[in-house]
Amino acid sequence: DPRVREFFLNVKDILRAPVDITGQFEKWEAEEVELNKNFYGKKTAVHEALCDNIDTRTVMEEMRALVSQCNLYMAARKAERRRPNRALLENIAMYLTHMLKIFGAIEEESPLGFPVGGPGTNLNLESTVMPYLQVLSEFREGVRKIAREKKVLEVLQLSDALRDDILPELGVRFEDHEGLPTVVKLVDRDTLLKEKEGKKRAEEEKRRKKEEAARKKQEQEAAKLAKMKIPPGEMFLSEVNKYSKFDENGLPTHDTEGKELSKGQAKKLKKLFEAQEKLYKEYLQMLQNGSLQ
Repeated sequence: DPRVREFFLNVKDILRAPVDITGQFEKWEAEEVELNKNFYGKKTAVHEALCDNIDTRTVMEEMRALVSQCNLYMAARKAERRRPNRALLENIAMYLTHMLKIFGAIEEESPLGFPVGGPGTNLNLESTVMPYLQVLSEFREGVRKIAREKKVLEVLQLSDALRDDILPELGVRFEDHEGLPTVVKLVDRDTLLKEKEGKKRAEEEKRRKKEEAARKKQEQEAAKLAKMKIPPGEMFLSEVNKYSKFDENGLPTHDTEGKELSKGQAKKLKKLFEAQEKLYKEYLQMLQNGSLQ
């Protein structure tokens, strides 16, 4: 499940962030108490499902629900520019890792979450490359800050290219969040390239819809302008398939059979005539103001 994988990656990033001694003993607030309560509730539900003839479907549903609760908690903390509780998230992540190992979804040697880089490489790969990626991330943040202050667009574009084009080819994802440190994640290269392709398709679809909306708006404006150009005295004269006689203003008086129009029909046509009068006056005013190109 991509949501579970992303949860582990987010927790790993939080645990890598440097903290002082006080940061290791964080005070719990209402949100942490609630999440911990939900954690123990889900553990109980998982245990009961396992005792119920090993109901794996319910187990996975409860674990996914726990991940969703954690994701909501982390998102709320991010929105508040506050650090999530490391110890609580680590406990939950360790529990989920343990359960997924039992079901064979995670290798025994993986300490937290899914392995990166294939069997047997997770420990060495992550511990080896992550310090360098962290340094690169911090350097990039510093460069971006200066480029924004100095308004050096080319440097910002290079920084985006590093994030969007170069690092995904190496199985690395940088996630930028305004006012927060860049999140660094090691992800399978193929997964990142699929994400990149999906993002490209989404952007192309967004661009296409925007162009389509602009085209429709242009067509509507052109149709409105064409209608505005018609003098009210001429608007009904071409409808000879409906009317046979007209008064001096161009209003229909008789239908095609020569019968005089009813008062109701005449009143309706009069309203349309008056509406066209208003549109035509607007058109003449636009001509006078020079607002038409």
